[in-house]
Amino acid sequence: MYPLTNKKKRDIMDVMRLLSALKKASFLSILFLLVQMVVPTSVLAQTPIPTIINACPQDGSAFANLCNLGVTNLGRVIAASVNFIFVLAVLLALGYLIWGAIKWITSEGNKEKVEEARNQIIAAIVGLVVIAMSYLVLNIVLGFFLPGSSLQSLQLPHL
Repeated sequence: MYPLTNKKKRDIMDVMRLLSALKKASFLSILFLLVQMVVPTSVLAQTPIPTIINACPQDGSAFANLCNLGVTNLGRVIAASVNFIFVLAVLLALGYLIWGAIKWITSEGNKEKVEEARNQIIAAIVGLVVIAMSYLVLNIVLGFFLPGSSLQSLQLPHL
């Protein structure tokens, strides 16, 4: 058997103290958890839990139109949805245009990359023109079939 040096004895004692501290800490944490489970918390008992939750906003916001969905306000919901789709299409086309411009700037004079970027920019501009024309045509058609209506104030006919 090898004789223990003073350094090895100190290391063993440090490990023993560490294990003892870990035992105390784990005992205290278990005791804390048991106390938390046994002692009722009074914070949750102060406010009663509502039995019925009203999901409809009462402040007259845009989402209030969805709560009382009927024939009278269904047109506004459709108009808001179509307007959202048009805005999304314009943002996507502008993003495609910017991406094409960045590709042109980073093409480093390469003819193929410049041509590809130019075609992408032209396609984005054509897309923006198509979106604008379809918005215009949709408003004209709505004004023709539903006089006084547009995408901003769409009212569906009802009895």
